[in-house]
Order: sequence, then structure tokens, then C-alpha cells
Amino acid sequence: MYLSRTCTALGLVICLFASSTFAEPWGGGVTPIYAPNFEAGSVQAVKLAECKMTPGMVYWAGGRAGASCGGYDISFASISKLNKRAEEGSEVGTYVEVKLQETGNAVAKTMLKMADFLGGEFVDAAYYADLNGDGKLDFIIETSSHGNGLAGEIGGRLFLLSSVQGYRYLGLGNIMSDSRLVHFGNESAATLLLQRLAEPPGSDGSITIPSRDGKGHSYFIFDLIQFDSASPKGAKLSNSQDARFPFWGLYTNEPQKTETNLLTPARKKALWRDPLRRATAGTLVSR
Repeated sequence: MYLSRTCTALGLVICLFASSTFAEPWGGGVTPIYAPNFEAGSVQAVKLAECKMTPGMVYWAGGRAGASCGGYDISFASISKLNKRAEEGSEVGTYVEVKLQETGNAVAKTMLKMADFLGGEFVDAAYYADLNGDGKLDFIIETSSHGNGLAGEIGGRLFLLSSVQGYRYLGLGNIMSDSRLVHFGNESAATLLLQRLAEPPGSDGSITIPSRDGKGHSYFIFDLIQFDSASPKGAKLSNSQDARFPFWGLYTNEPQKTETNLLTPARKKALWRDPLRRATAGTLVSR
């Protein structure tokens, strides 16, 4: 039986039997249901336009997916550099070729190692908006493993971001589907309200973390990442925008809006990792 990369990382039991409730799809509304509320009017949701999508799976060599977004075409193709003539579905791909083309202009493309195509092997949806405030379109590609339960809520986002030199990419994994894109105040650049599942250091697939009450619990971490064309990866950690972040939420059947008190500062420090340090990033080269 084939198991997705996300299912393998979380453990089969979690994939098959865990359940969760998330209020809205990607980009909907302002506040994830496990995150704190914001003062009325202080944060606005980014208005995303949905691309016309041809979803697909890019795990096997020959797998393809594509999207048409506001005068741009985006394509994904899985290839095997070990066997360039591999028939579709015959072997695992080693790279994913990503192409972006505006109507009438040259193709810009990059080759991502399969291990750097984060979040899952299925390309499910794509959206576009101006994320970094430069007046040009940026693109958000949603990837997943098509897992069940909690694993089904974890995936990846590949951002294709405009810059003075052309387009570049930023890939994030372990991103919960309830993460949101927002504008703080009157800022033109968007901020990703990133929701992640806390993972114990050296985790063997368990997401249970020893807590102050002597029991094991699971937690969500929320961080703020602002898109910034001047930053090396096209975005920067911006938890300074709100003193409550990083915010730690206890995973329960009934979501809470208050930060958990079950984790010590030392435990939080051991669990928190800079999401941008793990992110993949690079440029799309025009041909």
C-alpha cells in the first residue's frame, strides 16, 4: 500500500483515525479557529482569485498538473533524471519542473528536487493576488497528501513571487489548511498567518508532547510571515506585528482562543523552529 510522505511522517494511526474540524478553506476569513481573535478592523483578509485548475499528482514520473491564473499559465511536471524516458506511473519522479508563463512572454521555470516539493505530491488548487505590494500578481499553489483526519489538514504552499529580477519561489511545508492571508492595518504587503502542528525534536511520528499536567497533548503553533520583496526568500518572519505571536494553541475537540498554559517556556523554545529556515526558495529562470 502506498503511503504519502505526510502520512509517513505523522504515523499511520493518525492518518487513518484522527479527526479535526476546520471552519473554512484556505484563504477564507481572517482568523483560524484555534488562533486568537484580532481587534475589529485591525486585520483584513486578502482577496484571492481562484485559478482555473487541472489538478494532478506529481509523485510518479510523468505526473502533471496545471493552472491558468489571470493571464498566466502555471504547469508542473514530474520527471526522473535517472530515466528520462520513464513511462507515467512506472517509477518515482526525482524532480518537479515548475513553469510560469505570461501570455506573449517567455517561460520562466525552475527544477525542484522532489524532496523540496513540500507538503505533498498532489497539486490541488491555485490562487493569485498581489502579496508583496509591488502591483504585480503573485501565485499560491496548494499541495497536499490527500491523507485522512488531521493529516488531511496538513499540506504545503508554493508561492511564486514577483521581484525586480523576475519571479522566484518560496515553498513551505507542514502548513495547516486553516492558515490565512491577511493585511495588517493599511500595509500593502500581505501577511501569512501560519498555523503549524508542533513536532517534538527527533519525532518518530508522534505528535504528543509531555505537558505541565503530566499528560501528553498536541499543539498548534501560529506565526506571522510577511511577504517582502527585499528579503532573501521573498518573505520575513514578522511576529513583532502582534505581541501574542508566536501563539500556542492546544489541539482539542472544542477550539480555544486563549493561549495554552500547559507548556513551559523551555518546552516552547525546544519546539519552535523558524518556518522560513526550513523553507525552500530560489528563482525562476526565463528561457
